[in-house]
Amino acid sequence: MKNFGEIVDVINKDVINFSPFTKLMAFSEENKHVIKFFRQNKHYGPKRFLKEFPHKSWSRSGLNKIIRKINRTGTSKSLPSIGRHVYCSNC
Repeated sequence: MKNFGEIVDVINKDVINFSPFTKLMAFSEENKHVIKFFRQNKHYGPKRFLKEFPHKSWSRSGLNKIIRKINRTGTSKSLPSIGRHVYCSNC
């Protein structure tokens, strides 16, 4: 596991200025890892993430979704699905 300084460096390496009308970007894998680390070790909530990382284009609702997933499954990755449902039209 990375230490705290390395994680903050990962967050701060790609600072981009967004206009207020820019569409919010999806969370990168690095960002998801950082969110998971701070959620599980420091118990950060969505408001705290927005306060600590104002240069990121994260939305509170997006953070809520990731945090709920981390709380529920312990990971921010997608779980394997059962696949596409195929319906028989002749049955």
